Amino acid sequence: MYFDTLEIKNFGPISEFKTSFSPNGVNIIEGLNGSGKTQLVGSIVFSLLGKNVIDIHPTGKTPSEVNLSIQDEEIIEFIKSKYDETSSEIQITKQTSDAANSDAMVLTNYLINVLKRQNGCQLILSYDHRYNISFSQQEINTFSNFQWENKEIQDSWDSLRQGLERGKGSLKHLSEGQQLIIGFLQEYLYRKNTNHSIPLILDSFFPSLNWAGMKLIGNLISDISKRDQVIILTSQIAHLNIRTDDIKTQQEIAFSPSQNISALAYNYFPRRIFQKDKQIKHSKNQFVYGEHIQVDENRYYEFKEVKGNNSTRSIISIVDIYTVAFLNKGRKGVGRIYWGVTDDGIVVGVKLESSERDKLRRLVTEKLHQIEPPLAPSSYEINLHPVKKEKSPDLYLVEVKIPSSESELLYSTGKGDVYIKTDAGKKKLSAQELQREILERHNK
Repeated sequence: MYFDTLEIKNFGPISEFKTSFSPNGVNIIEGLNGSGKTQLVGSIVFSLLGKNVIDIHPTGKTPSEVNLSIQDEEIIEFIKSKYDETSSEIQITKQTSDAANSDAMVLTNYLINVLKRQNGCQLILSYDHRYNISFSQQEINTFSNFQWENKEIQDSWDSLRQGLERGKGSLKHLSEGQQLIIGFLQEYLYRKNTNHSIPLILDSFFPSLNWAGMKLIGNLISDISKRDQVIILTSQIAHLNIRTDDIKTQQEIAFSPSQNISALAYNYFPRRIFQKDKQIKHSKNQFVYGEHIQVDENRYYEFKEVKGNNSTRSIISIVDIYTVAFLNKGRKGVGRIYWGVTDDGIVVGVKLESSERDKLRRLVTEKLHQIEPPLAPSSYEINLHPVKKEKSPDLYLVEVKIPSSESELLYSTGKGDVYIKTDAGKKKLSAQELQREILERHNK
């Protein structure tokens, strides 16, 4: 089973996109941050799950259309979704070439079940996908006997294996990059143990992985793609360690700085459709107005309450300063800046309407691009988590997630200022402090 064609018009930031996927092998879609890679994935999710995962902007650009075709051997299913200014509802039309089951969308329903389930093969893996799993000794043994391509990749696996064995299969003590690798190994085993061919979409999956880690996953992608369709969305193809022979199609999403917002957009915060237990009140990335956030402010977390009428301007004015401070902290561990949280950790949120959310993402990306040395666009994340409050649908907690860096080099803002993160906040380094910090890092 595979996605055959995808056609998009006015969806999220994407004005127009059309592609035909290869049934197997690797299909690469490249685009800058903010160009719409995750929204493209969202258009596929929307085709399968419908309006439950969609934001509708009545004044947005229309018509918004998504046309998706799915194929398995001789069966082809078409899903056509459309919204325009004359409609009060999204119009969805489904057709199948299977005359024997003309009333049943067999392929579509199968993929819907894959999307919703927690265990077994996944349709989409992304950087923010979290694996609350243990790796069994049998699974460890499987990859210990795997024929890796070279010694560096073998050494990368050996390091993971030793960490897993020390932790008795638990992933809690592993880095985020290592957890992603282990999660992908689990996905690989799921797929090797099923007779069904299921597409695999990797959305910005690689930013926290080192070269050996990406190469290790690249080896497994090569094996998976012999049978299953693999679609990779990335900001830079140069970051991938994918064999050239495995790449069947390659296409770029055109970046449009237009202020025009589309009438339809994928709402991936929160993904309520994926929750199995309706009694679960709050997960790690769900926040309630007036409640205390589940972490304390420290060297890895910074809380900011946004005051005034221009939330975007308030965030943009300091986002590069705190990003630089986290990059320069000189310790392992991802840094997170939360706007919409008071100093004492109470969630109050940031009011952001739909047009402001798109503008905020674009301006944050532009500001972070000014940091020196240049920061890889795929290495940081800009997340908008909805804050639950009655009659306040546009209230968000804004998170900027900063990668760990142990470089001897110090990062600076576009103005040339150097900051370092402290437990009390951040500190701007004087010329003398700057020299001392560089010497200390060099000596380490």
